Amino acid sequence: MRILVDGSSSWSPEGGDVREAVRGLFRSILGETGTSVFEFNLTRILGRDPFELFYEDPPLFYEGLKKMFTAGADAILRLIGNVLINGSGLTNVTIEDFLNFMERGDPEAKAKLREMLLEFDRRKLRSGID
Repeated sequence: MRILVDGSSSWSPEGGDVREAVRGLFRSILGETGTSVFEFNLTRILGRDPFELFYEDPPLFYEGLKKMFTAGADAILRLIGNVLINGSGLTNVTIEDFLNFMERGDPEAKAKLREMLLEFDRRKLRSGID
């Protein structure tokens, strides 16, 4: 999130801003220490930054979850989706939609994930929650 000279904020769908929105999503679920442990282990499994993969290659992120959590991966992904949907306040997205976006990973699905992250991050910033 960038704070502009006039005090307003801008959120860019590129680079570190999206990554930080994803990290903030996980921090809201796991706390700071849990997020660091999650990031370390999933980076080891995937060989890449999992928070970037979440929006750049959702199916690969999901595969990493399966390797890390085996049978529990679907429950973890549902939890992530529920927090993201509820936190974004988007009423036109269901958990099934979110799971579909994560499995597809096509440009339309990625755009919808970024939209959800954008709104989640905006609401989090407005409410002062970290």
